[in-house]
Amino acid sequence: MRIIIIGKGPASISAIETIRNINKEIELLVISDENNPPYSPTLLPDYLLNKEKEILFWKGKDFFSKTNVQAILGEKVTKIYPAENKLFTQSRKEFTYDKLLIAAGGSVVIPKIEGLDNKKGVFYFKILNNAENILTWIEKEKPKRAVIIGAGFIGIDAAVVLKEKGLEVKVVEILDRILPRMLDKEMSECAIKKLKEKEIDVALKEKVVRIDGRKKVETVVLESGKELKCDILILAPGVNPNLSFIDGKLKTNEGIIVNEYLQSSVQNIFAAGDIIEFEDKVTGETKVNALHPNAVIQGRTAAKNMLDHQEEYLGLENVNIIKIFNFPVVSAGVMKGDVIRRFEEGEYKKFYIKDKRLAGLQFVGNVDMVGVYYSLMCKKVEIDEGESFLFDKKFNYAYYYQKSTD
Repeated sequence: MRIIIIGKGPASISAIETIRNINKEIELLVISDENNPPYSPTLLPDYLLNKEKEILFWKGKDFFSKTNVQAILGEKVTKIYPAENKLFTQSRKEFTYDKLLIAAGGSVVIPKIEGLDNKKGVFYFKILNNAENILTWIEKEKPKRAVIIGAGFIGIDAAVVLKEKGLEVKVVEILDRILPRMLDKEMSECAIKKLKEKEIDVALKEKVVRIDGRKKVETVVLESGKELKCDILILAPGVNPNLSFIDGKLKTNEGIIVNEYLQSSVQNIFAAGDIIEFEDKVTGETKVNALHPNAVIQGRTAAKNMLDHQEEYLGLENVNIIKIFNFPVVSAGVMKGDVIRRFEEGEYKKFYIKDKRLAGLQFVGNVDMVGVYYSLMCKKVEIDEGESFLFDKKFNYAYYYQKSTD
C-alpha cells in the first residue's frame, strides 16, 4: 500500500510517526512545496531573534530518511483526481496513491494594497523561508523602523522580535483590538498596555491603503491619511487553508469537511491540521482552528484510521497561548455569556459564564490554573457559586475534582 501525505508540518510529522509505529513497511511519500527538512513553525520567532537555526529542526534534519519516507520537496501539489487515485504537482509530475492524507496547512492572505508589488523590504512571516529573508534584509540593510500589518499571533510575534532586535516598531490593525481570535476589546487593551510599555505603537481601526517608495519600502500610508516611515514591512493580515488544489473534488467550506475519523467526503482521502474544519470540543461550533496541538492530535488520529485502527477524533481544542515579551496571554472557549472579571496590577482575568457553565476565559498576566478551568469548561461542570468559586484561593485540581464529581 502507498500512502501519500501532502505537507510536512506538525500534522504530517505526527502522522508519519504514528504510521511507522504501527507498520514499518508501508510505502510513505511526502510532497511539500517547501524545500527544507521538517521544522517547528512555533520556533520561528526564536530563530529570527537568535539566528540559531538548528533549534528549528526538532525531529532532526534526517527525519525522513530515519522513518523511511520518500520526500518530494520544493514541489507544490496543483491538482488531485480522487476517482483515479492520483495527483499532479506544479512540474507536471504524476503520483498515484492508495490512501491520501492532506495536511497542506494554510498560507498568508495577500492584501490588496496599492504599491505593494515589487517593493523590496516587504515580507511575510509564516514559513522558514520568510524568516531567512527577513534576517538577510536586517543584516544587509540595517533597518531602524518596522511596520507590521496585522495584530494576530504572527503579527504580534513579529513585533516583539523586531523590537527585541532594536527596531522602532509600529503595528497597524484594521479591527478594534489586537489578537482578535483570542481576546475581546477590554482584554486586548490590557495586552496593548504591555506593548506600549515596551514602546511598540499600536494603531487600531486603521487600514493600510498605499505603500510608497522607489525600489524599497519607505512609507506606509493609512486610510486616515497618517504616514508611517519604515525600512521593513511585515505582512501578517491572516492565514487561510490551502484549498486551491482541491478544486471542488472534496467537500469544503472554510476548510476541508471531515468526519469523526478525519475522513473527507472521499473514502480513501483523509485530512488533518490547519486545513480541516471540525467541531470545537467545548462549543460544538464547526470551524477551522489552526493550533499546533490540534494538528498533532489530528495527524495521529488520521494515521490510525488510514491503517484501519479505528479511532474517533473528539474535537478541536481551543486554547490559545502567546507571550508578549515575558507576559503570558491565554484564552479558551468563546466570548459569550455573563462576565466575571478580576483586574489587578499586572494580572487580568475574565470568565464568560453561560447557562451556569464556564463558556470562555481570558487571562493576561498570571495564567495559573488555566488547565483546571479549561477542564471545567470541557466537562461542562455547573458553577452555581460564580465568582466565589472561580476566584477561591483554595481552587486547585482537588477542588475541581470534587466539584466535577458532585
